[in-house]
Amino acid sequence: MASRHQTTIQAWVQSILDQRQWTWNKLARVSDLAPNTVSRIFKEPHLETSLRTIQKIADATGTAPPVLETKTAPWTGFAEPEAKRLRGDPLPGGLKERTPNQSVWELTSRAIELTGYMPGDRVLVDMAARPRAGDIVCVQLYDHAGSAKTVFRVFEPPYVTTRTSDPASHERPRIADDERLKIMGVVTKMLRQRAE
Repeated sequence: MASRHQTTIQAWVQSILDQRQWTWNKLARVSDLAPNTVSRIFKEPHLETSLRTIQKIADATGTAPPVLETKTAPWTGFAEPEAKRLRGDPLPGGLKERTPNQSVWELTSRAIELTGYMPGDRVLVDMAARPRAGDIVCVQLYDHAGSAKTVFRVFEPPYVTTRTSDPASHERPRIADDERLKIMGVVTKMLRQRAE
């Protein structure tokens, strides 16, 4: 039997499919997910759909994620306290998303300033790239209340770290365990706007 969360997720995905007259396979292809990831939402209702899957579907379809009630507060998607995702065509700043695995972000934090990345820099994140030691990575931090936030860090296997002189942006190293912290992609390009 499906949990209340899973029932809400099923209804949200079904409404997307109905509105667009898509199959599970089409939604999976557009969202850059494996077809069985989408089919499991319905065929294996006892399994909880991951926050990453929900966000990929939301991003790909331009649909707000479902509101999931938790013990503390409703989950309304991913917070982005240290960067903002840039969307549109053409994207500002000259960076291009050439595949569905790519996204463009503007950094708003000093968390990795000592690596040369500053607030206002625009970066291209490739979710298909495998992170190597020293890479700047896009990370999602999950908490047990059902929420997540997107941040940018330096990958020092098996940890991700900040590199900053700003005490407000400094955090202790965290282990990339794919449960509480998931590396979502690697920064492959950076563009800095000329100061005006």
